[in-house]
Amino acid sequence: MKKNLLIAAILAVVLVAGLAVSAVAANSTDTGSVTVTAKVNPKITLTLSDTAVDFGNVEPGTTIADKTVGLSVDSNKSFSLGSVVSGQDALMGFSADATLDGATGAKGSGTTFTDTYSLNVPWDTDPGDYTSTVQYTVTQD
Repeated sequence: MKKNLLIAAILAVVLVAGLAVSAVAANSTDTGSVTVTAKVNPKITLTLSDTAVDFGNVEPGTTIADKTVGLSVDSNKSFSLGSVVSGQDALMGFSADATLDGATGAKGSGTTFTDTYSLNVPWDTDPGDYTSTVQYTVTQD
């Protein structure tokens, strides 16, 4: 009887081991991978706080230096800033902040600059309407 019980116990252990092996075999795994790629393009944007500045009616010999324009640059590379004044600037005594020409910035968003415009109307300027343009250019390095 003990012998039959021993044989039954051994068979039970073998049966459980066989089930465990088959369970492990049923849970086999495999892996795969995906390569993700992207090419980030260079990008730069310039935003101006104002696109027009009006000094209004001015008198000869008058100096006005309180007009400002904000510039904001977003760039994913370092950059340089340039400006060119054209038009009738000399006739009306107009000038912009020369320190901005050649200014540089690091990559990132929201790099800000302020340009201050001045007007110093010479006495020999004829009466009339005068216009100048300030062109800003941002260039990635």
